[in-house]
Amino acid sequence: MDYTYSKENNRFTIKIDEMLVGEINYTFQDDILDLLRVYVSPSHRGKSIASKITTWVLKYAKNNHLKIIPTCSYVSHTFLKMNPHFNDLVL
Repeated sequence: MDYTYSKENNRFTIKIDEMLVGEINYTFQDDILDLLRVYVSPSHRGKSIASKITTWVLKYAKNNHLKIIPTCSYVSHTFLKMNPHFNDLVL
């Protein structure tokens, strides 16, 4: 798996064998990442791709002293409930 961060496109992506399989779209202001949407391609759903990319993005936020706004329902209602150790990042 290959993770990339595109500041110009406001997204974090995950690729498998050069194929884009998931992404997180966000806005950024004042050291706050507003996580707007998590998308996983239909052919890769059910393979924990959303969890993997979200974990990567939240570790990125933690390592860069950023806070998050979990606008995306997957992040707020699913991921953070299963991974409460990231709750300190939530604004």
